[in-house]
Amino acid sequence: MEEVMEGEKNFKIAFFGSGNFAYKFLLNIIEKKINPEIIITAPDAPSGRGRQLKPTKVKEIALEKNIPCFTPYDPNSPGFLEELKKYEIDYLILADYGKILKRELLLLPKIKPLNLHPSLLPKYRGAAPLERAIMNGEKYTGFTIFIMNEKIDAGDIVYQEKIEIDDKTKGELEDEISLRSSEVLYDILLQISENKIKPKPQKGEVIYASKIKEEELWIDWKKDAEEVKNKIHALSPIPGARTHFDGKYTKIYKVRVHKDMDGPPGKIKIEEGRLYVFCAKGAIEIIEIQPAGKKIMEAKEYILGYHPIWAE
Repeated sequence: MEEVMEGEKNFKIAFFGSGNFAYKFLLNIIEKKINPEIIITAPDAPSGRGRQLKPTKVKEIALEKNIPCFTPYDPNSPGFLEELKKYEIDYLILADYGKILKRELLLLPKIKPLNLHPSLLPKYRGAAPLERAIMNGEKYTGFTIFIMNEKIDAGDIVYQEKIEIDDKTKGELEDEISLRSSEVLYDILLQISENKIKPKPQKGEVIYASKIKEEELWIDWKKDAEEVKNKIHALSPIPGARTHFDGKYTKIYKVRVHKDMDGPPGKIKIEEGRLYVFCAKGAIEIIEIQPAGKKIMEAKEYILGYHPIWAE
């Protein structure tokens, strides 16, 4: 998609988003000259050790770009609906918002309410589509733009694109999907407005991507190396996969699998400046790691400053 040029049609958009993926997508569409009329995001929330109220990154963009921004606790409330009506929006575009929109809100846009979902629907509907796809060892993921209804991620599809997972982390896939979806968005909005796209019902097996639980954040070294890698990459960079090295709380963000290495699960091996951990089958080489209270660093830096006492 080319940038929106003078003389091309401008649409009045209400953007709904709160999470990191929404932030990346919003940055990309603004760069493509698709500027929302209004932005709706989650309320400020306590953050950090001081538990001070902090806005979402989406709100920070709205403030920086002087775009009207609302943070309703209930986006379906009559008061907020009345406020949104004043903007006479053409499209409602939602990505990574975290709240369910009801029928009255979905009927507000003059053209359509659209959702950008980072999976190949109907696979991985729900809260953690990229995490579950990576954890399950899928070869491909992608994104789907669909017309919203009151059911979760179940609307008719207007666009879908496949993306190879390979050894990418969730964060890297978010970057790729948010960029690629922003590149095709304007053409999709234009074609829908001109009735040139025929939405298609979702077909195939429905798989739900449930929210990641606290106990799933911990690495189990008694699993095969491939499975360990999938978990680490699925949780990278947020919230991060956890373990204990030398009794110290540590997060791991990026790894590489070595299938030909063998040793006791959980045992650390340092060799030629590289950091390995054995799994039930094979081993992983750690590329990016974060000791408690420290920044994310490469394994070489970690080895120099935090040599585990039992490492070879």
